[in-house]
This record gives sequence, C-alpha cells and structure tokens, in this order.
Amino acid sequence: MRLLNRALIICLCVAASLSSVVCCTSGAPYELLANGNFVNGLRGWTSEGLVYLEQGYVRIDRYGSISQTVERQDLSLFLELSYDICTVFRVVASPASYARSVVTYYVTDQQGRAEEFAIVGKRHEEFSRGFPEFQTVRIDLSGLFYSRVGRNQTYSVKKVKLALELGFYIFAPYVASVYFRNVSLKRCNPVKLAVQQDHVEFVNRTEFSATIANLGDLDAFNLVVRLDLPADLFVVSEPMIFQRSSLEGGSSWRVSWMIYARSSGSHPITVRVKADQAEAQSSTSVPFRAPQPVTQTTIQTVTNVQTVTTRVIALSVELLVLTVVVAGIIVATVVYAYSSQRKRRL
Repeated sequence: MRLLNRALIICLCVAASLSSVVCCTSGAPYELLANGNFVNGLRGWTSEGLVYLEQGYVRIDRYGSISQTVERQDLSLFLELSYDICTVFRVVASPASYARSVVTYYVTDQQGRAEEFAIVGKRHEEFSRGFPEFQTVRIDLSGLFYSRVGRNQTYSVKKVKLALELGFYIFAPYVASVYFRNVSLKRCNPVKLAVQQDHVEFVNRTEFSATIANLGDLDAFNLVVRLDLPADLFVVSEPMIFQRSSLEGGSSWRVSWMIYARSSGSHPITVRVKADQAEAQSSTSVPFRAPQPVTQTTIQTVTNVQTVTTRVIALSVELLVLTVVVAGIIVATVVYAYSSQRKRRL
C-alpha cells in the first residue's frame, strides 16, 4: 500500500511538471487593413482623382488619394502605420508638392459624446531621386494622437479612416506623382498580464495551477512567476518560481505546483507575475486537508494483530491442557473399571 501511494505521488508530480507548457494562440500586432499590398487591386480601398494601379503599388497623380475605413469593436488608440513611399516631384528645392498620410479617429468620450480627430501621420515634401527609389516609413500613431489631443480624456475608438494623398501648396501646371506600397495599419495594444487560478484536490496533496495570459498585442519579455505560500503550506517538488524569456501577445502560459498542507483548513495563496513591461498578481483561498497519520495507523494495526495472535495462542494452550486433563480422566476411569471387573472374577 505504501509503494502504491508513493507511485501515485510521483505520477502526480510528473503530470504537474508537464502541465507548465505554453498554449499559443496568436501573436504580434494585429493587422487592420485589407489588401494593404494591393495584390487584389484596389479592393477594400476608395480612390479619388488620378489613381493608377500598377504591379504591387499604386500611383497617385495631382490631387488623387486612396482611403480605407476600419470599423471594429476591438479598436484602440495604440496604432502603428507603415508604408513604402516614392515621390516624383518635378521642381527641385521648391515646396510646391507634398504627399501625406492622414488618420481620422472617430471616438466617443466618457460621457458618450462623439468626436472626430484628424491626425497627419507624416508629410513628405522632399524631392526624391525618382522611381523606383522607395523609402520605408513607420509611425507611432498613439504618440501623435496624445500629443495632439492630450492624455487627460479617455476615448473609446469606434472607427479609423486612413487616407494617402497627394497635394499642392500652390497651383502647379506640371504633374507630380507619388507611389505607395506595403501599406499597413496595425493595432499594437501594450502588454497586459492577467492571472487565472484553479486547483484539484488529491489524497494528501493539492495541485494548484495558474494561467498567465498576455491580453496585449505586443510580446512580454523576461517573465517571472512567483508563488507566495503561508507557513503551513509547502511545494512538494516543483520550484517556487517559474521563468520564461517571452510570452507572445494573445497567448497564455500555464504553470502548476503540487502543494502539501501541514494543517487542514482554508489557506491563502498568491501568484505574482512580473515582466519587463507589466506585472500582475492574484490571490485566493484554497481548502486543504492535512495528511492522515498513515504510519501510526499501520503500527496500531500490527499491534492489534499481534495481540489477537497472542490471545489465540493462549487459548489454544488452554484447550490443549483441558484436552489432556479430560483424556487423563477418561483413561483413569477406564483403567479403574477394568481393575474392578478383574477383581470380581478372581
């Protein structure tokens, strides 16, 4: 029985160790635009003015523009805009033409009032060396939004409109052109950690688990999961601290401990998680049952068996003695009767 209990505990410990695995779902910033590489032509885009679709990019002449509106329930202000651009301006050292990216936010404030903010991502006025000399542009739109609007007010984003356009400061008789390709608008919610706990009770042991979820879009780095226990609880075999180099955005990580309790009752347990970008913790009370005194019960059982055995032996001896006495009486009686009959015959 003791060997069976030991094997069961070993199996549970192994299972708890194997349960500390990663359950990946999705990672990295979330793309919001459709057909940003123009593989499907201008599908998903609205064009105005002189817009021409070419192989893998669009060309905009004079006052043309392309735009796309994104309306989702999970939008946020943490957006990143990127694209490749090539400008062909006809006048050297003259700020007559410009190309720019404009992002319009449709938001509601805490009182539910609708507002609209147009943010210029970047204005391109420089004279380039001509097609096909593309340059890559990457813009943190959240920083631009907060610098434009401020951080005092909390807004909920309902939809976002991205426009890429070509314009002029003055009327120009010539034709300027701008080329766009690889347009991307990504949601980049920062790291946000959440902890969910659960437990399973076994004989004399409790498996306590914690699931750490990264609710953001960005990856979390250098995670440390620490278990805080009261004095009456201790971990059987696993380490008190689990470490992980990274946890992708939108993914989770499950860790487990096999815990032993010195006393029965409800004991508090706290799980603390810390990463380079964020931290979180969760506390709960878990009922525990103290282990039964298996060794004392075994000794008492052996003692009882020995006592019963001694009593049986003593009873057997008494029966043997009684049997011998009875047999002696019978033999004596028979001998006496035989002697009496013999004397009568003589």
